[in-house]
Amino acid sequence: MAYENNGTNVTFIASIDLNAAAHKHMFVDLAGTNAFKVTLAAANGGIGVLRNAPLAGEHATVSIRGQVKANAGATISVGDEISAATSGYAAVHIGSFQVASGSVLIQKVVLGTALTAAASGSVFTMELNPRFTQVLSA
Repeated sequence: MAYENNGTNVTFIASIDLNAAAHKHMFVDLAGTNAFKVTLAAANGGIGVLRNAPLAGEHATVSIRGQVKANAGATISVGDEISAATSGYAAVHIGSFQVASGSVLIQKVVLGTALTAAASGSVFTMELNPRFTQVLSA
C-alpha cells in the first residue's frame, strides 16, 4: 500500500492542463526556459512529483524531496532506484544519461528509491531525493 509523509513542496505554474486524475503523482519537469512553469517529465527528466491536478496557468504543487507517491510505468521492486520514463511515469533507473544545459552537461543520476513495490500502472511510495552531478563540456 502506498503512503506519503511530509516532504519539501514548491509551487510552480502548470504550462499544460494537468487536471486529469492520471496526472497526480506523475514526475514533472520545468517547461522550456520559464523556470516557474511545469509540464509532464520526458524520459530521464524530472524535478519532482505533482501533488495536485491544476489546469494550465494554475498553481502546481510539486514535491521535490521526501516520501511521496508516484505512478509506476513499469514493475517496481522495493529498493529500486527510480528515474522518469515517458510522459512522467516512474521506471527503474538503468545506467546514467546526460542532458545538455548551455555549455554544461548535467548528468542526472537517479530521482529516488522505491520504498514499496508496484505493478505497472499502480501507485507506489518512493523516497524522492534527486541526485545530480555537473560535468563541464569539452
